Amino acid sequence: MLIFLFCSSCSGSSLTSTRNANQPGFAASPRPNISGTTERPVECSTLFLEVIKDEERARIDTGGSEPKIIRVKCGDMIMGNIKVPTDSDANGFSLLSAEKTSKGFAIAIEYGSRFHFEKKFFFDWMDNGFSLVRVESSLSDYADESSRNEPKTDVNELNPPIPLNHFSLFNYLS
Repeated sequence: MLIFLFCSSCSGSSLTSTRNANQPGFAASPRPNISGTTERPVECSTLFLEVIKDEERARIDTGGSEPKIIRVKCGDMIMGNIKVPTDSDANGFSLLSAEKTSKGFAIAIEYGSRFHFEKKFFFDWMDNGFSLVRVESSLSDYADESSRNEPKTDVNELNPPIPLNHFSLFNYLS
């Protein structure tokens, strides 16, 4: 599956950023733009979200679904990679969507069996790139009909926001 989205209103200041590629949930990748520098763009005129195979994790036979990465790009520059858990990491895990929003992009996931979780992560373009600003979640107990019909919902506005290069979906699997 390959998803491309475009953002014509993203803007921000120019700076460089580092990431800890050894931390779980982060995908290591170089971040050069087309000119070969690692500076972030002043504005993001074209946002691409690509769901691609995680070759590094695919080499390890997990017995689960194919590992994927969501690659976030502004034009030719990689702004960040988000490792997507597999059903081996969380029972019944599924990436529902990666889509453009008016301020950036959102990622929706679901996982669980009896206790079923749905979560949506909202990233806005801020002065230094994309940051997680809000998480919407719902929890249902599939053994309880009233819980299935009216799941427990929660909206968490993050202050301060979490920069994209510090975000991991694995931290939200509970």
